[in-house]
Amino acid sequence: MENLKELLSKAFEPGSAAVDWCEYNYKVSPHIAEFFNTHIVKEIKQCIWFTSLLVAIVGISSVYFHATLSLVGQLLDEISILLAIVCGFGLLCPQKRIPNCFGNNRKKLLFALITACGLISTTCLIYPWINAFILMTLIVPIVFVLLEELKICSTPRINRLGGRGLMLLVTSVIVWIFDRLFCSCWIMLGIPYLHAFWHVLIAITTYYFIILFAFFRIKSEYNESCQVKYWPSDHREILVPYLVTRDAV
Repeated sequence: MENLKELLSKAFEPGSAAVDWCEYNYKVSPHIAEFFNTHIVKEIKQCIWFTSLLVAIVGISSVYFHATLSLVGQLLDEISILLAIVCGFGLLCPQKRIPNCFGNNRKKLLFALITACGLISTTCLIYPWINAFILMTLIVPIVFVLLEELKICSTPRINRLGGRGLMLLVTSVIVWIFDRLFCSCWIMLGIPYLHAFWHVLIAITTYYFIILFAFFRIKSEYNESCQVKYWPSDHREILVPYLVTRDAV
């Protein structure tokens, strides 16, 4: 029993890990072994968690909207989607893709995007019907950046994930349009559930895009070793992709 306690105690000791990376230990701070590796992982995780939180708020707002079909529900749903898109893009867009007009400054980009989000949201309060079309146009810069990154990406798994993400996005848009334009047809056929199917598709697409943009930012800004793996089985590239940085490998 004492030997077990001793082993557990040693396992928690700083520096007891079997792996030590190239960065000098405790050079920047006496309390943090690998300062820059710690900072990088923490920053990207915060961006992913915050974007995911906004997506969760979208889900809650969407539930309220579809349960009540109230104008307030519609505005909450669409404005939360708008905020999730602009903040997610601003936080996870690779630095080199930030337009020169913002001086490659992420804070300026975020400020401009959130300001635009506020103006659009105000307009939507007056003209609620316009928000859906604005949301569709926001897809364009996101897809542009994704395609540019995939062109120079040499990681086959990421290229395949990007291809699946784009196919899901196109399918989602088609399903949304068909649901809006041919509603009477689907009712006649007894399958008026295309919008529900769209929710599933866009949720998966959003998750894929978060993983992809986080990967691109890590690789372009920090030159970190980063891999995409899959749960529950990494041998088949299906179900849930996730990122593993070198500190976790």
